Amino acid sequence: MSSEMLPEGTVTVLSTDLVGSTALNQRLGDEAATSIEREIEELALLEIEKQRGIVVKETGDGLMVAFRSAKRAVACAQEIQRALARRNRMAGDGEVQLRIGLHTGEVISEDGDIHGETVILAKRVEEAASPGAIFASDTVYGVLGTARKELEDRGEFELKGIEIPWQVYEVPWSTGEATGVLGGQQRSPFVGRGPERVRLVEAARRAREGSARSCS
Repeated sequence: MSSEMLPEGTVTVLSTDLVGSTALNQRLGDEAATSIEREIEELALLEIEKQRGIVVKETGDGLMVAFRSAKRAVACAQEIQRALARRNRMAGDGEVQLRIGLHTGEVISEDGDIHGETVILAKRVEEAASPGAIFASDTVYGVLGTARKELEDRGEFELKGIEIPWQVYEVPWSTGEATGVLGGQQRSPFVGRGPERVRLVEAARRAREGSARSCS
């Protein structure tokens, strides 16, 4: 990617990481695991393109992406998790999960990469996230406007290599086909528990299908 395409100034950086990639390799073997990793990457890239994100680089088992709009970055993170949940329901190779972290701040574009504390913080916020979750820093929270009320306060976190604690929020997502920042989200007591909601929705579907068969 040419450095001219990379943004500079205030952006929102999205960082992803595939959870348990080493265990995946050991369980399925290198070829099958690599195929799944590429599938997940393509799934993420499709959502990134829809939300006008700019892929900066691959980061081992994940991606680093820059957005000029924090709202689009949040929407992208939600859609990636939804798409992955749909993929997991259909696949027969077990559940694959991503951690996603978001941070808004200043970056410098140089030599086909972006640099600065913002990049580091986005990665550290992602590392703090639970498997299957989206975590956002308080700077993301601050620029979301009225949509920020949907975020769940997770308190202060000691982030690796960062001197002071950072306030972190969890971004809820559901398995619905909503688009836009937090649009169409159904409020639930399971805020931020995406994998659990996926299993509950699937269990409800099976129960409905079982009832329909018994009545036929």
